[in-house]
Amino acid sequence: RPGDARTQKGGVDGGTGAGGRLGGVAGAGTSGCTQGGQPVSGDGNPATDYSNEVALAPSKGARAGLLLLGHLCVGLGVVGVFLPVMPTTVFLLGAAACYSRASGTFYNRLLNNRVFGPVIADWRHHRAMTLRAKTMAIGFVVLGIGATVIFGVDSSWLRLVLIGIAVAVSAFLLTIKTRRSP
Repeated sequence: RPGDARTQKGGVDGGTGAGGRLGGVAGAGTSGCTQGGQPVSGDGNPATDYSNEVALAPSKGARAGLLLLGHLCVGLGVVGVFLPVMPTTVFLLGAAACYSRASGTFYNRLLNNRVFGPVIADWRHHRAMTLRAKTMAIGFVVLGIGATVIFGVDSSWLRLVLIGIAVAVSAFLLTIKTRRSP
């Protein structure tokens, strides 16, 4: 974001996060990748430093547990990209919440990721989905569950359950506010 202090190298407090530390490692970078000494995101643009949003949990045990839960949420979010019945955004938001209390490094990496970062940022800023995202999500739900109902399930009651899930997920997606594409 032009003009935002976080977009400058090192962010508001020199890139070290609250208390001079980022993710428990003094002076850790935001994304692990640099270009000319400047941290970069997965798409090659300068990485945004979100360290000022990190408030580490007080105990090492809590941070370790939240870090593991964050990793699990990212994994489930990745699975959700390919399985229409699993929500991707919910798990990514959960991972961001866990990382914000466990590790500034992983929090920055997630929010600067070229695939998952925009999904999180879009939800955080607009609480809405683009028409394209809605169309694709509903299309994947219908195609994925439809293919399962037609080719993968013999039981009539299970087919009805899957169709009910597809209708419920599609209806939920339709209730989310739609915004114009950027």
